[in-house]
Amino acid sequence: MVKVNYASLQTQSSTMSTVSQSRVAGFNQLLNAFNSFGDSGNELIGTGYDAARVYATSVMSPYYKGFILYSEAVADAANTLADNYVAKCGAENLDEEQLQAEIDSITRGCMSLSASISGLQSKTKPAEGDAARISRLQEQLTAAQSQLTTVQEKLANLRAFSAESLSACASADTYQLLISKAMSGISTSFGGGSFALPQDLSWVGDIEQGWADREIALENNYLSALEKVKNGESLTESELTAIERYAAAYPESVDTSVLQHVQQARQVTRQRR
Repeated sequence: MVKVNYASLQTQSSTMSTVSQSRVAGFNQLLNAFNSFGDSGNELIGTGYDAARVYATSVMSPYYKGFILYSEAVADAANTLADNYVAKCGAENLDEEQLQAEIDSITRGCMSLSASISGLQSKTKPAEGDAARISRLQEQLTAAQSQLTTVQEKLANLRAFSAESLSACASADTYQLLISKAMSGISTSFGGGSFALPQDLSWVGDIEQGWADREIALENNYLSALEKVKNGESLTESELTAIERYAAAYPESVDTSVLQHVQQARQVTRQRR
């Protein structure tokens, strides 16, 4: 059975975004350190340093890029879940079991009202007041049918959200597998006490492609969110994260007023909870 607490889902989304940004900042420090070491050819000279530099740039740099991609993909999954839920179900808590029970109850009520109406309408000799009673029962039936439709739509939307949720973590799962493959190779190569490259570097190409895609998405997502800020439109969790993520990567490129807008939006969300 599917059960979603709206406030918890929103909290999870914003928390994962914050945690992700903190982890990415740490991984970026490591990535910058390995990249800096890789550029030290004119300062650290020797066969051992050459081997270490190749290992740093060919293995360790993409390795930590993978961790960044994974951390952001996990946050993106949480954002996607929160945004999809709001788009489909609004801002209310929904429980599949309760909704189904409510549908069953309303359905029984509709059947009872229909039976009562049919009974009155089938009388050979209608009694005085039957017409008025039929009218009242018909009004009740119409209201019940409208309520039934509303609850059925809520249940359908909740189930649709649940079905689509399975794909939200696809990207994170992919990067997790690549990281696991990388860790296996690194463990083996370091086990020999040297900087011999792992035999299997097939994961590197996937990581580098993901990194290139990330750079494009980083700017595109930011610009899209920024346009909504300028137009005074509300931002989704994904769009708030897009601005925060871009600001972390390019702090001098994001206006302070934009970051203040994001902070205010986050505060509003917290207050709603």
